[in-house]
Amino acid sequence: MCSNAGKTRNMLLKQLMSFLGSVVLLTSLFTVQTSVTNLQWLASIGMPVDLAVVSSTILADWVGMNIRGEVPLVGLLCVALLLAFLTTRVITIWLVVKNRYIYALAGATAIAALVFTIPMALANMELIAGARSLVGKFFLIAAGGAAGYMFGSQLGRIPK
Repeated sequence: MCSNAGKTRNMLLKQLMSFLGSVVLLTSLFTVQTSVTNLQWLASIGMPVDLAVVSSTILADWVGMNIRGEVPLVGLLCVALLLAFLTTRVITIWLVVKNRYIYALAGATAIAALVFTIPMALANMELIAGARSLVGKFFLIAAGGAAGYMFGSQLGRIPK
């Protein structure tokens, strides 16, 4: 009996670490995309943008968006992925699909819902600067897919 409890605990720990890793990946991709988008705009109006500015901006944005912001990005993304992955877990009870593909779809869907519904809730104000354009939204949705793919790839076959 103790060995089953130990295996279950190890499996849950592995899933938690995989989830946190996918959230960190997604948060980092969001931050880089948003920072680069803003730096591109600054460069287009003649502001000097070099490698030192890019790296310091990305680091400052990562801290600012996740720790100092009104709505921490990591919390927003964590909730979106958690809901998507829990729903996907329930769906995989009935469907036999490779984890990495179904979780990639779940991650992309969660982020698509996020980037398209936030402006509706905030009177057309984009909370996520990187989602101002359709290309930016597409990149962020692809980042959600990458995070889901990473999470699904880390999962072993979950016992039903």
